[in-house]
Amino acid sequence: MTRSQRHRQPPRRLGHRDAVAGAEHDDRRKRARRRRGRCAAHRDPQPGRWRALVAFTNPGGIRTDIAKKEDGAVSYADIFASQPFRNQLVTLTLTGTQIKAMLEQQWLDLSRPRILQVSKGFSYAWTMAKPFGEHVVAASMTLNGEPIEPNKVYRVTVNNYLALGGDGFTALKDGTAAQFGVFDVDALFAYFVGHSRSRPPRLAASRGPIEILGTAARPFPCGRKRLD
Repeated sequence: MTRSQRHRQPPRRLGHRDAVAGAEHDDRRKRARRRRGRCAAHRDPQPGRWRALVAFTNPGGIRTDIAKKEDGAVSYADIFASQPFRNQLVTLTLTGTQIKAMLEQQWLDLSRPRILQVSKGFSYAWTMAKPFGEHVVAASMTLNGEPIEPNKVYRVTVNNYLALGGDGFTALKDGTAAQFGVFDVDALFAYFVGHSRSRPPRLAASRGPIEILGTAARPFPCGRKRLD
């Protein structure tokens, strides 16, 4: 066979193994691109802009307590029973004014107020002596002891149900720079895994993150103090 004849040979036809290998190669390239994208996000030129400072969740999303067992073990099934909806976490940018507007929407239905659960470090006081839209005492809103400023922006994490205005929290629909994360149940499971050797923090006996203003004090669940 001459050199010119070798160059004229028809191209080899791809078989099943070649097709599978090609598909696997494409999958590896796609996974590599996704990894590069995630790494680029971690190398953000403005570090910390995606990190949430405060988080809220709707009470309806928590279906049951995670009861302590004799051996102290917590399974994924226990956590899933508590948060069974697999809502995706969303981090938004909100102003202090928008956070207050969101909190006011807890009382859209006075016969069934939806009091949001808040993350550690955030606190505020509210009173029913004021009309709708003024229940939350703006000056009482603090994050890690610092006042929430009306025009300052904060990164806030909620679930995607709330982010879409679920349960009447339409103020969250005005949030910007949305970043989507893992499912809430998986985030909670990861927390348990990461803190499996630590004891849960003890609740303060005198005052919790939410205080209700009024005239006479009486015990309120979860370490909070109710004044009405």
